[in-house]
Amino acid sequence: MKKCVEKIRSASTLIVLFLATMVASNEVMGVNLVSNGSFEDPGFTNSYNFLAIAPYQGWYPTMSPTQITGWTATFDGSGEPSYWTKAPSYTAYDGNYGYVINDGDSMETTFSAVAGTPYTLSFYYAVIWPNPTGLLVNVAGTSKTLFGSDGTPTSVYYDNPYSHVLWSKFTVNFTAASTDPSAVLKFTNLQDNQNTYGMVIDNVQITPEPMTMILMIIGGFLAFRSRVVR
Repeated sequence: MKKCVEKIRSASTLIVLFLATMVASNEVMGVNLVSNGSFEDPGFTNSYNFLAIAPYQGWYPTMSPTQITGWTATFDGSGEPSYWTKAPSYTAYDGNYGYVINDGDSMETTFSAVAGTPYTLSFYYAVIWPNPTGLLVNVAGTSKTLFGSDGTPTSVYYDNPYSHVLWSKFTVNFTAASTDPSAVLKFTNLQDNQNTYGMVIDNVQITPEPMTMILMIIGGFLAFRSRVVR
């Protein structure tokens, strides 16, 4: 019986170490809770290499609010609408697509959040119009304003609107207040000029803090082992 207990202890310890290593490795490899974070799916083909969320100037090719897989786009009804862009006419940070959020518009998706778990939201952006009012980021109840009180520089913008983008990375650390399989991530352009461009976003990621996941796994297996060896 004693040998059996020792084998169970050894085996469970190895399992804990293996799973912890896998969790840490997955985090390093970029496990992302945001589906289609680079706006690659389902893709589109046209000669303009963009699709607008609403008609504009009588010729803009348009898309439906939910055409980008996993995302919902909203147009505020004024000024130039936001649009889904494609290389080579537009530069993407990751893959071939990006999404330009123009003044007053928003873009949102959902992800699965677990109460008490720390997460990191990250995304890449480039500003088309100098000195923007701000991009409001809401994620699972936490709000941050890019180009606002966080002190982010406002002078980073398109070097050329169609061929070369000056990309920057923005991160938000947050802890989920509640467990929600459909927690909301939403980007809103706060620019109040109804005829200006906005900013392009790409490579949106939400990753759980790896150490939190490791501790949860270890705690669960230690509790299991204690019950087995009693």
